[in-house]
Amino acid sequence: MPPTYDFEAADRLTQQLNRLVGKLDAFITLRENQRTALLGPEPCDNWSGPKRKNFDGHFRTQQNALGELKAAAMNLRGVVAQATEQAHEARKERG
Repeated sequence: MPPTYDFEAADRLTQQLNRLVGKLDAFITLRENQRTALLGPEPCDNWSGPKRKNFDGHFRTQQNALGELKAAAMNLRGVVAQATEQAHEARKERG
């Protein structure tokens, strides 16, 4: 007998992925807002020059990595949803 699909586990995983996506989105926004509030736009009177450009480069790299992590979580959430839908369809076909 083939293994059965664990719908409850899929629901729990989907809930946790939703939380992760929401938290990553909030964190990305918080970092962006704090950066703007503390440093202002580029160019600015607060801080400029090579150290600012270096900081901005590292900051952008980190923001991109967080965005990629969020995209991966969203992709995994989609994979779980697709697997769940396929399991529902298979259950209907078996009757």
